[in-house]
Amino acid sequence: MRKAILIAALSGTLAGCASSGASSNIDGGAINGPARLCFNESAFMLPSNGLIVDARSGRYDATINGSIGLISFRMTESRDFVPPENYGPVVYERDDMVVRRVGEGRTSLAVLAKTRDNGIAREELLLRLDHNFGFDSISMEDFFSGLDVRGARTNPQTCTRRFTYG
Repeated sequence: MRKAILIAALSGTLAGCASSGASSNIDGGAINGPARLCFNESAFMLPSNGLIVDARSGRYDATINGSIGLISFRMTESRDFVPPENYGPVVYERDDMVVRRVGEGRTSLAVLAKTRDNGIAREELLLRLDHNFGFDSISMEDFFSGLDVRGARTNPQTCTRRFTYG
C-alpha cells in the first residue's frame, strides 16, 4: 500500500518535469532496483530500495523520476544544458566528477564530468539533479557512488535499461 501511494504521489508530482514532446520509456509500470540505468553518456546504479516511476526521452535530453527509500529525485542528462551564470559550492567530488549546487534552493545540483582538452582540465555539465535528500534513506555520498559519468559509453553491456535522447 505504501509503495502504491508513493508511486501515485511521485507520478503526479514529477510528471510535469519531463522534456516537452518526450515519450515515456517505462512499459508495464515502475522499475524496481537494483538496476543499472543508462543515458547516452552516464549510468546510475539504482539500489534495491530504489524505484523509478517515470522516464522520458526527447530530442535534447532524457529524464528519470523516482525515489530511493523516502527521498525523491529527478535526474536529467543532456548535451544542450545552458550552464548557469554561477555555480554554487561543491557538495561532492571525486576524480571523474564534481557536483555543485545551482539555483536558489538547496535541492538543485549540477553534475559536471571532469575532462581534459589538449591537456587543460575542464568541467563539462552533464546531469541536473533535483532532490529532497536529508532523510535516513541514503546519504549524498552513497547516491553519487552509484553514478558513473561515462558508464553508458564505456560499459554499455552492463545497462539494465537505457534512456537515450537525440
